[in-house]
Amino acid sequence: MSIFRSGILVSLFTLLSKISGLLREQTIAYVFGAGAAADCLNVSLKFPNLFRRILGEGALSSVFVPMYSQKMHNAPKSSKIFANQIFTLLICTSIPITILMQIFAPQMLYILAPGFIGNTSKFALCVMMCRITMPYLILITLSALLGGILNATRHYLYFAVSPILFNAVIIGSCLLDKSEQSPHMVAFGILLAGGLQFVFMHYSARKYGLSCHLTKTMISKDSKFLMVQMLPAIMSFGVTQISTFISLSLASFIEGAISILSYAERIFQLPLALIGTAFGTLLLPELARFYGVSDFKQANSLLENSMKLGLIVALPAAIGLGCIADFITCIFYQRGAFTASDTYLTAQCLIALCLGLPASILNKILTPAFYANCDVKTPFKITIYTVIANIFFNITLMKFYGILGIAAASSISAWFNTFLLLFLTHKMDYLVFSRTLSLFIIKLLILNLVTLGSILYTKSLFFRYFYEGNFVSKIISLVFIILVSCIGYILLNLLFGVIDKNDLSKIKQRFSQKI
Repeated sequence: MSIFRSGILVSLFTLLSKISGLLREQTIAYVFGAGAAADCLNVSLKFPNLFRRILGEGALSSVFVPMYSQKMHNAPKSSKIFANQIFTLLICTSIPITILMQIFAPQMLYILAPGFIGNTSKFALCVMMCRITMPYLILITLSALLGGILNATRHYLYFAVSPILFNAVIIGSCLLDKSEQSPHMVAFGILLAGGLQFVFMHYSARKYGLSCHLTKTMISKDSKFLMVQMLPAIMSFGVTQISTFISLSLASFIEGAISILSYAERIFQLPLALIGTAFGTLLLPELARFYGVSDFKQANSLLENSMKLGLIVALPAAIGLGCIADFITCIFYQRGAFTASDTYLTAQCLIALCLGLPASILNKILTPAFYANCDVKTPFKITIYTVIANIFFNITLMKFYGILGIAAASSISAWFNTFLLLFLTHKMDYLVFSRTLSLFIIKLLILNLVTLGSILYTKSLFFRYFYEGNFVSKIISLVFIILVSCIGYILLNLLFGVIDKNDLSKIKQRFSQKI
């Protein structure tokens, strides 16, 4: 129940941060549309995010959190020393990486966005913006470490809230930037936002006596072990990001494609973050505790119940979001420099991404089982196979379907990754499939097919009213479709016993006691 309560709170604040992220994308779309400036802005933000995800939120968190959690349980004093060593180590690695990226920004863009090379002004603008935003890497990596420490000690909310600060600053800098062709103010805004995030995370950690500082002895037995463990994890997350940037590189050959994919992914990230990120945040430290005391039964139960809960929300979210993708995209983006043709392309890409939403959420639930067992090699192998598949699907589908093929390749690769994870978690006895889980999935698939039909029928009733009406009528149509679909889906689940009413009452009672 502690996990349930924490999951609700983390999901709530993660949803708020993703809504603020959506507002950020709306502002960028309004000011810059889907043209050259928007493409440069998206590339300049993804540039430092590559290393942030590898070093900060990716490999570091996956290896650091289980080690830190075990130290907190066995020797609290040594956990503080260990955190300070890693804090110092991160500063000593991120600064040189940032300097090198500043120097070799043009060369990296040759690989990252080769489609910009033929456009001299666009390429020069992108290089300059990347150089401005590069120091963001240092700030956000340190923030991610502090977030990992807070998560390991069950103070989950602070790291979930920090992106709201980032998005608020970017929105403000977009509105202050008067030039649609040279978004310099936004680039500096990214840097300022990173500074505010670090200050907020440092203050939050200090509040609980968990803040970090520089230390003279950053190399120790523990830090060496972490670096050894991080090598395959870095390669795993690095390969994943390489796959992402291959998609970005291919999209750079199509004018506006980078921005279109970014706008579609921002909407797609709402349910993914609400469900998947919350599970990924909560499961790793909890599983590490269960495996640390060899309580495999509890660990298996936690994984199975997490899969059930994830699928209950993920499947209808994917179906619903895909069915009303055009309505949502129109309401969120179609204004200012964002045209009706941009809306159509974004909605199509969103539909393609939604096909992989359940898989992406399952991946976030299953992957922590390996890292909680200090197994970093298996996820790396899975990632290698997935990236090879993703590259193949990207090149093949883009040839026939353009930007839509790139989005579809992401979904196909996500399902490929899921099947590998399911096979290996079962093979390694991290997850034992029960008969009830199989029956649950079959019931859920049938109910979601019914839900699909009901959403499409309800949408058809409001289709003309939506497109011929004003903005208010569009909002009313969308809200009505969502409400009717959600109520119908919940009633179907209760009627066919997918959601047990007795379990709901017990959860409500225990949750109320916890509150």
